[in-house]
Amino acid sequence: MRKFIIAAHAYFADGLKSGLEMIAGENADVFSVCAYVDDGDFTDKIDTIIESFDKDDEILILTDLFGGSVNNEILGKYDNKNIHLIAGVNLLLAIQLVLGEQENTTEEFITESIEQAKGGMVYCNKLKESFDVK
Repeated sequence: MRKFIIAAHAYFADGLKSGLEMIAGENADVFSVCAYVDDGDFTDKIDTIIESFDKDDEILILTDLFGGSVNNEILGKYDNKNIHLIAGVNLLLAIQLVLGEQENTTEEFITESIEQAKGGMVYCNKLKESFDVK
């Protein structure tokens, strides 16, 4: 079974999970971890979540910033072939990963989902200019 953990600075993880649920419905396999909002170590919270999973579960951890402290802490902590760390998450990527149908390997599925999510980032002013008729 595939499980998802969204881990991000402040309350971004909760907000992203909320947006995901609004669009895709509640999903018991999606968890959020808000880093640096209290005195606890956010990686302890991730450990507790992971410990609740079956040993064969595939875990996708989605973080907000590549090279940010949340991503770096997780990158240095987990060395398990069932755990996949993905940085730079946005709502479109989360939707694609949670709802997407995997036809290839997990690595290919993640790579394809990231490429598709990049296509959702558009500078709308420039796009609008190309359609403006004078």
